[in-house]
Amino acid sequence: MPTVERSGVAIHYEVVEGSGPPLVFLHGMMGTSETWAMEGYLDALAGDFRLITLDLRGLGSSSAPHDPAAYTLTEFVADVVAVLDDAGAISAYVCGFSLGADIALALAGRHPDRVAGVLTLGLSSCNQGFDDVPWKVPVEDDMPPFESQGMTWATTMLEAEGRPAWARMVGQADPMAQIAIVRADAIDGRISGLRLRDLAAPLICVWGEKEPPKQLPLPAHARVEIIPGADHVGTVEHREIVVPLLRSLVLAGAAASSHR
Repeated sequence: MPTVERSGVAIHYEVVEGSGPPLVFLHGMMGTSETWAMEGYLDALAGDFRLITLDLRGLGSSSAPHDPAAYTLTEFVADVVAVLDDAGAISAYVCGFSLGADIALALAGRHPDRVAGVLTLGLSSCNQGFDDVPWKVPVEDDMPPFESQGMTWATTMLEAEGRPAWARMVGQADPMAQIAIVRADAIDGRISGLRLRDLAAPLICVWGEKEPPKQLPLPAHARVEIIPGADHVGTVEHREIVVPLLRSLVLAGAAASSHR
């Protein structure tokens, strides 16, 4: 199980070798890289891609510091670049869920040479680091009850939704690290002049019908898909919809590359 270390923070990742291009999966907050095996993505795509999964800092087997400064968007993006370097992936397609979706877009904006295409699941309406997207600063009164209830509030909710596997995965998270991740949003990560509408990489954005509507200045070539009846977590659970979209993203990336 390889790891890369940046400034004392170890990032755990795994590679499933395949004959196709690298495809990186970035999970959401409170989750781990187990998300993608649990929902069947690795089995569905094994052999056709070089699959790379990683535990974001603060989660899974990666280090979990409690300082919000350790969880800026810049740090998350640098971790993914370090994993790509260590895995020998010059460029990769990236699929991200929730927090992972924000990181995937930020990676594509800041390192366009490293990203062949992006598919986002449950992308937020803020905090990807683009100058034309508002930055949402967290309000302490709206902080999830990590400090008083640990991860119990989240696992109880997931159990009630009929998602015991998600509850087990989320229950492993360090609640103090989750607090730090939320508070890190107080550190504005926008880069002047970097605009989402200018993103050149092929882009597919997937949301669930039950998620709050997102108003984002997406590039003209972006493809938007809404999964009927799905909530936020449901965007990941509908593998039968997402996997074909990932395959179409790779075809779009190959076409775009041939025209350069």
